[in-house]
Amino acid sequence: MAEGDARKPLLWPLYASAFVGDGSTTMVGLALPIYAYSLGAGSLELGVIGGASGIVYCFAPALFGRLSDALGRRRLLSLAFLGSAAASSLYALSTSPVQLIAVRLLEGASLALLWPALEALVADRGGAEMEKALRGYNVSWSAAWIAGPLVGGALISALGARAPFYVAAALSAWAALLSLLGGGGEPRVRRLNDTMDPAPAAGRRLFNAYLSAFLLAFVARLLLALFPAHAVSIGIAPLEVGVILLSYGASRTVAFSLAPGLLRKAARGRLLPLVSLMTALSSIPLWLGFTKYSYYMGFAMLGVFAGLAYGASLSLALEARDSRGARAGLFESTIGLGAMTGPFAGGVAAQADPSAAYLVPLVAGLAVAALQGATYWEGAGGRRTSSRTCS
Repeated sequence: MAEGDARKPLLWPLYASAFVGDGSTTMVGLALPIYAYSLGAGSLELGVIGGASGIVYCFAPALFGRLSDALGRRRLLSLAFLGSAAASSLYALSTSPVQLIAVRLLEGASLALLWPALEALVADRGGAEMEKALRGYNVSWSAAWIAGPLVGGALISALGARAPFYVAAALSAWAALLSLLGGGGEPRVRRLNDTMDPAPAAGRRLFNAYLSAFLLAFVARLLLALFPAHAVSIGIAPLEVGVILLSYGASRTVAFSLAPGLLRKAARGRLLPLVSLMTALSSIPLWLGFTKYSYYMGFAMLGVFAGLAYGASLSLALEARDSRGARAGLFESTIGLGAMTGPFAGGVAAQADPSAAYLVPLVAGLAVAALQGATYWEGAGGRRTSSRTCS
């Protein structure tokens, strides 16, 4: 059988796993602040609950990514989904915000095991068509942001805030079996002391890619931690909260289809600073108007720029074959750092005024865009100097 023929049946289980993984996480993320609010959690507690998983996720993916290089990917995927199923079940049994924080740590560990192994396995299986494989992967998990909020919001409206936890647990248990079907393409066993030593130019590209990953997680997790409860508190129905989040996932999924044509620009360092700047500006509608219409506009804009930035930065992080799991793990660890600090920062700002939380992404986006721009121009200046010296 030709290699191209063999690749397709080995990629679809991975795409399905990505869809289930992010769909379950999104349903839980929507239900968790609403459920915590019903248990008496305030804005600061909501921020702590939202950021607790990031405490684990900011360091564990880097370790688990290296383990996937050494031990293989598929068994780790199955274990990760089982952990997510357990966490979802425990959420439904929790009766206080403190218990939710503890379960959030378990969920963070499970996700830290899942995403580096899944990303690296998709890139491995993609081979020479890695960009195409990653695009299918990105569309799969991003499409879950379309289905997840809609299904989660409907479940909450019909059956209560616990219902998404039970559905997510069942989906994760099923995905634990499904992930074992994504065999083939496993990397050869590597030593755990393998190192990544990129050239200076590649190092700058990786640095900017990791900065984009941090910003995207910082903004998304801040909004996901605070927005559902705040929206419900001003009278927006849970189902419409899900539809608003759906607009973010839909626009991001569309952006993933545009990202491949812009990756060459990203490789030259030109796209990521601009996208970070636009991400910062996209938070302004959320801050100016505390209404459902401003939410629709802000989340749709954020989704477009999140799709462009994530597609470009993940491709840059996985472009080298060696230590691909370690690179994916470091990429996910920067996401974890953003996921931890974003909700904390938003929760502190919301103590003064709920709308103040939406100024935090503006400040963070401007800072990241400035740093990425400086890094890019430093590299561009070096290239120009080398060119003049050689001439």
